[in-house]
Amino acid sequence: MHFDKIRVLGKGSYGIVYLIKDSNNKKYALKKISYTKDYKNTMNELKILKMVDSEYIIKIKEYFRKGDYLYIIMEYLHHSI
Repeated sequence: MHFDKIRVLGKGSYGIVYLIKDSNNKKYALKKISYTKDYKNTMNELKILKMVDSEYIIKIKEYFRKGDYLYIIMEYLHHSI
């Protein structure tokens, strides 16, 4: 699946989050974090989170490792104040 970056949503000490959209213009958040030595535990946590179905937890669409980074594609929840 192809995604286009729209803009940066936020940056932290461990990574960056982008607003992206797919070919149907559906928006997602893409979190890009540095690969760590604790990759196995992180992947186990992501597998569990992907299975969870709760209105209180952001849903994970996909995750993958590419080079030195772990990418997590999750639902984008826009909140207006």
